[in-house]
Amino acid sequence: MQQYGLKSASVFWPGSEALIGGMRPNTIFPYDDSWTSAMRINKVIELASLPLHQRPNLITAYLSILDELGHQKGPFSDEVNQELINTDRLIGELKRLVVDELKGNLVVVSDHGMVDLPTNQHIMLSDWLPNYKERVV
Repeated sequence: MQQYGLKSASVFWPGSEALIGGMRPNTIFPYDDSWTSAMRINKVIELASLPLHQRPNLITAYLSILDELGHQKGPFSDEVNQELINTDRLIGELKRLVVDELKGNLVVVSDHGMVDLPTNQHIMLSDWLPNYKERVV
C-alpha cells in the first residue's frame, strides 16, 4: 500500500509484523490474546473514523475467539454458539460504520472450517502420504 502512497493498519493480523517486499503496514497492533473481539473491533472503528488525511486506506483485523473456542470446546458447543451471536453483532456494528456511514468496503473472510470428531478417531497421514513417517510421542 505504501508504495502507492496509501496507508494501511493491522489489528492482530497474523504475520503483519513481518517485512514483505521490505515493507509492513504503517500501523501495527501485534497479536495480543488479552484483547477481546469488542476491543479489536473498536480499534478498527477508531482507525476508520480518523480524519481522511490520517485514515488508513486498508485496515485488517483478526478475531481469533471463534477458532480458539472451537478447538477448546468443540465447533457446536454452547460457547461457540454464543460467541457467534456476539461476533455477528460486532460485525454488524462495523458494517454500519464502515459501509453505511463512511461508504467504505468491508470484506469478511474465514481461515478454515471445523468439524467435530470423536476423540478415538485418528487420521493416519501415512494412509494418504506413503512417504510420510509417523512418530509416536
